[in-house]
Amino acid sequence: MQVSRRQFLGGLGVAPVVLSSFHELAADRKRVTIRDVQAMVMQGASRTYTLVKITSDAGLYGIAEGYGTPGVGVKEQVLSLKPWLLGKDPLEIDKLYTQMGEGTRDLSGTRTDGSAHNLMRAVSGIEMALWDLAGKLLDVPTSTLLGGRFRDTVRVYDHAAPRNMLDKEYVA
Repeated sequence: MQVSRRQFLGGLGVAPVVLSSFHELAADRKRVTIRDVQAMVMQGASRTYTLVKITSDAGLYGIAEGYGTPGVGVKEQVLSLKPWLLGKDPLEIDKLYTQMGEGTRDLSGTRTDGSAHNLMRAVSGIEMALWDLAGKLLDVPTSTLLGGRFRDTVRVYDHAAPRNMLDKEYVA
C-alpha cells in the first residue's frame, strides 16, 4: 500500500494545519510556471555538492542542494527531469513531488527502486528548491510554509573541513 506524504502527515495531524496555510497563501497569487531548471556541481574539500536552481517565469528562483556523490550523477538526474518540470506550477509541490518523472522514457523505475539513489537525491534537491521558490513567490519565509519557526538559532555541524575553525585564513 502506498501512502502519500500528505496522507502520512495528515495521520500525524500536521498536514491540515501546514497545507491549509500554504493553500490559502497560494490561492491569492498570480499563476506562474517553471521556466528553467539548472544544476551545477562544485567540488569541495572532501566531496561534491550539486546545486539545483529552479526559475519561474516571474523571474524568481529557488536554490537547494541535491546531496550525494557522485555529484555528476545527481546533476544528470536533475537535468533528466527538466523537460517534465518545465511549464508546471511551482506551487503544486506535493503534486510535483508525487508524480515527478511519471511517463518519462529515461526513468528506469520508481523513486523507491533500489537502483534510484541519484534520482532520489535529485528529487530531494528539486523539492527543496521548489519550497525556496514558493517562499519567494508568496513573499513569506519558507519556514512559514512548512509550519512556522520554532527556534531562533541552529547549531552548525561540519565533519569534513576546515579543521581549525579559529584560523580565519584557513576557514576562508
